[in-house]
Amino acid sequence: MANEELWTGDRGTEQAALFGRWSDKDELFHPESNIPGDTLTETWAYLWYIPEERIYSQIHIWVHPNLNVVTAGIGVARGHKNSMLSAELLDVPAYASAANLGDGSDMTFANGMRVQIIEPFKKMRITYDDPVRGNALDLTITDFSPPVMRGSENHFDQATYNEGQVTLRGKTYKIASHGMRDRSWGQLRTEAMVAGPPFTWMTGIFADQKLSWNLAAFDDPDRDPDWKGLFEIDRNETVHDGWLCIGEEMSRLTNASKITRRDPVTLRPLSHEISFTDKWGRDYHIAGKITATLPWTSWPNMFAWLCLTEWSMDGKVVGWGDTQEVQWGDYTHALRGDQDLGRPGNWR
Repeated sequence: MANEELWTGDRGTEQAALFGRWSDKDELFHPESNIPGDTLTETWAYLWYIPEERIYSQIHIWVHPNLNVVTAGIGVARGHKNSMLSAELLDVPAYASAANLGDGSDMTFANGMRVQIIEPFKKMRITYDDPVRGNALDLTITDFSPPVMRGSENHFDQATYNEGQVTLRGKTYKIASHGMRDRSWGQLRTEAMVAGPPFTWMTGIFADQKLSWNLAAFDDPDRDPDWKGLFEIDRNETVHDGWLCIGEEMSRLTNASKITRRDPVTLRPLSHEISFTDKWGRDYHIAGKITATLPWTSWPNMFAWLCLTEWSMDGKVVGWGDTQEVQWGDYTHALRGDQDLGRPGNWR
């Protein structure tokens, strides 16, 4: 996901252009990744949506093995939200003991959420229940694509098909759509401030074409981004990761470029224009329109917009996927820091 893309450590190396090997053990905890440091992380993320209802969800599990703590929870939002807490369902305890999570195949967390690996890379189940607020989830996740492993062999993405039901504040919705999952381990992830523009992690699925893709990148500075003149980004350094999968065939992306247009007041992403080329020399032109938004703060020094995105390819093929955009304080202050809500005595 976007909030971990900058810390993978293999961008610009030969590994970044390769696909790695994977095995069933990669679904489980990696105790062999015993890198010293408080910021060592291991993560699971499950992203699913109900496009026709403009419902978006992230389930995120973030373990700090050397601290023996886990931050794990779920957020589900319908439409555009102006804060994390305004989501229909938001339950993310910040810190809990990771001592009782076993090998990672069947994890139950402090808030009662349960994540089971039933068949590695093929079938998973997630359940959650909060009867006090009328919220519940029963979700079965199956594979749409094979896992896409990075050359560093400590991170994979996988397009999925999601089935089940979610109850939000007493109203139940059927889930029957595609999504994405994301898994990483053996990485030191700093929470330090970043003096740079927004960084965007985008995924999409065009189901009829059996096509899924991912692009993690800054805006192309040649496409007049809103931060132009504030930050210097070399165009050759804008893309951090990108892949395309058609059936079982995978390709790294070349000539990738993207621009995100944002709301001038909130800085929320509104739309994307993306272009790239696959290894077979085929060009892709993809446009994205944000239809639902869940603000998310994984740690205090960052802010992310998590979005359901409607994608169109070459102006006609429609698919769905994610926008996850991380923004840091230097960017937000530079564009919005001059806003004044008035004197405290006038607040009501």
